[in-house]
Amino acid sequence: MRVRFRGRSEHAIGITLAAFALLVSGCFLPAAAAAPRALSASDSASSTQAANLLADPGFEQQTSSTLSAPWHCTGNCGADIDKGWAHGGTNNAFARYNSGWNSVYQTVTVTPHTTYVLTGWVQTSANSAEGYIGARVPGGGPVRNEDRFAAVGSWKQFSVTVDSGDATSLDVYAGVWASEDTWIQADDFSLTAVGSDLLGEGTNMYPRAIRLAHSGDANGQIIASSSYDAQRISSIYRSTDDGRSFQKISAIDEPRAPQGVCCASIYELPRAVGDLPEGALLFAASYGINAKPMSLELWASLDHGVTWTKRSTAITAAAGGTLWEPEMRVNAEGQLTMYYSDETQPGHSQTLMEIFSPDGGKTFGKPYPVVSLSDSSARPGMPVVRELRNGTRIMTYEICGGGYNCDVYYRTSADGADWGNPAAAGSKIVATDGTHFRHTPVITVLDDGSATGKLVLAGQMYVNSAGGIDGGNGITLLTNSTGGSGAWHRIIAPVSVPQAADDVCENYSPALVPTADYAHVVEIATTWRDGTCIARFATGRV
Repeated sequence: MRVRFRGRSEHAIGITLAAFALLVSGCFLPAAAAAPRALSASDSASSTQAANLLADPGFEQQTSSTLSAPWHCTGNCGADIDKGWAHGGTNNAFARYNSGWNSVYQTVTVTPHTTYVLTGWVQTSANSAEGYIGARVPGGGPVRNEDRFAAVGSWKQFSVTVDSGDATSLDVYAGVWASEDTWIQADDFSLTAVGSDLLGEGTNMYPRAIRLAHSGDANGQIIASSSYDAQRISSIYRSTDDGRSFQKISAIDEPRAPQGVCCASIYELPRAVGDLPEGALLFAASYGINAKPMSLELWASLDHGVTWTKRSTAITAAAGGTLWEPEMRVNAEGQLTMYYSDETQPGHSQTLMEIFSPDGGKTFGKPYPVVSLSDSSARPGMPVVRELRNGTRIMTYEICGGGYNCDVYYRTSADGADWGNPAAAGSKIVATDGTHFRHTPVITVLDDGSATGKLVLAGQMYVNSAGGIDGGNGITLLTNSTGGSGAWHRIIAPVSVPQAADDVCENYSPALVPTADYAHVVEIATTWRDGTCIARFATGRV
């Protein structure tokens, strides 16, 4: 996979006479230069604030136009000393040149698997088209997260959520790509620790996450779930800071949980359904693998996930039968629809089915097939459904068995009920280079201004066009802005699980949810640690 890393070169580029003149003179005075201000909080944090891990964050220790430690240059950069252009204090840094990547950066020691918040102030020349502020693993390692910007007028602050992953140090940077004389000024950086990137303590499997959008004052909160913890009780978590931290707020103590629980989903009602109001939360999971027949049990919350009441047993399998992976949506007719994987249909190893409730999940009607292939050994499963910006529904799912190799497919529906011919496999999702996911697909939709929105897809394993493990295994997401058709493009996943394999834990069915600005996505993914399946979360740019 080819990834253009910010600041990949650790040595300065050759400097022409013109570049030398730029370096000596610094940036030109902006048209409306701000008067010098007192030192900002990033230069002198109060005792109540988290410690800033960056040294000389406001460049006040710089003594000449040549930038010195702890700050360094990639390309052409320097310091503006007492020129009256700083955001805070008297000094600021700059990067300026007519080609390539030019940035300032500082290498800082971090704690592995910790969430940090990076902030910094930036202003640019009017012709700036592609600038970044972020953090990456030193020595050409992956970007942990960054914000992209074009031309910035007067000083603007950026805030980036950064997860350290396995790293013990990170390069914090701000810079700009140039094809003509282009500059960036930077000042008042801060890197502070938020806390661990663990979703809860101990076992947490099959995570799911939603952002509340129909819940009044609670809108914007992220509600996450795990299918079960070590006590086989499904846990509910809440984030009020856009995915930087999560706190457990409740648990769903389904009586059947000790018999085995798996494959839960959580859903916010976009409208009133039955006697449930808009904004009510629903939780459904598969129960009873150790005491068949299995059933899909439904719970509801009217206080944004703090308390839960049993709603119904949505469906119970025939004697000895198994049902998996419930997913919920409200269809165009206002019915609560549950999609699930069914191993009980005669003549089929597994099918994808749907059931409809006219009363908000108190009762459900008979099952209908969504994907039921003629090959009796084929196993379509693990459905995830989301709405595109144009109202179309998209479903992603895997197909195992029958030579399908657990590859990932999708299909669309105008109403969330009619998904086309059940005997058709659907459209396989393949990146532009022929690589693709296998197993446990999950999708989310971001509002990027396109007609459909930007689709972001995760999966368990990532393989090349020949079916072998790809170098992007466990560290890749795919994006598409044309409703699933056309090109899918690779990006770096926020949570890195490079050892991902066909396993019940490693990167098994991760969760994706957009951040508030729709420029990033929060991912929750699972991995083994000392024999325990844990869940980690991180944020990445899309």
